[in-house]
Amino acid sequence: MRGSRGYHLKNFGLIFVLLLLTSCSGQTENSDATIQRAKLDEFEGNLLSLITQHDLVYDLKIKNHDIKAVMITIDYYQNGQFVQQLSQLRAPILEEEIKKELKLVIFNQPLTETEESWTSSFMAGSNNASVTFKNDITGREKMNFASASGGRDKATLTVDKSKVIATIAYSNKNELYIIDEIDSEEDLKKATKYEHVYIISVGLKNEQ
Repeated sequence: MRGSRGYHLKNFGLIFVLLLLTSCSGQTENSDATIQRAKLDEFEGNLLSLITQHDLVYDLKIKNHDIKAVMITIDYYQNGQFVQQLSQLRAPILEEEIKKELKLVIFNQPLTETEESWTSSFMAGSNNASVTFKNDITGREKMNFASASGGRDKATLTVDKSKVIATIAYSNKNELYIIDEIDSEEDLKKATKYEHVYIISVGLKNEQ
């Protein structure tokens, strides 16, 4: 009963975080959209750290009004080899919401010693979309892996071109080096050379 209560409290906390987060506008460039790390206040940051292991919160600003959808993907690599796509969220962007405060929220949460969950969310007022995927991590915790994460503080986005925005790696190697900006196959190769690596990307589509 105690474990069940803790699980429900975590779920309530996650819902509360998604409703609580507020947006910050990013700098614009010659592109279809821009993303920028959201500035969270101390309470928001502390709450996220209590209920998630790794989290990403970005403000999204759409410049091209022909954009119809945003995509968030999470790819999983082992020792430099692509294993599978853990999650993909394709969220529609309604025309009347393009000028609103838009936010992307991605986080993972340990559930048990052998299972974790990944959640990707798009927030646009009443038009919110979210997907959660459970991932088997049997054996990983027993290896005493260290973890590290990194990514872009801000970036420009172009239609039909997926951009890596963050990397999360687990390894028992002496050093963990995270590449914040992955722009080439060589960058991706270096970023995924560890035992367990998660690559998070964002893309835009002209069709829902």
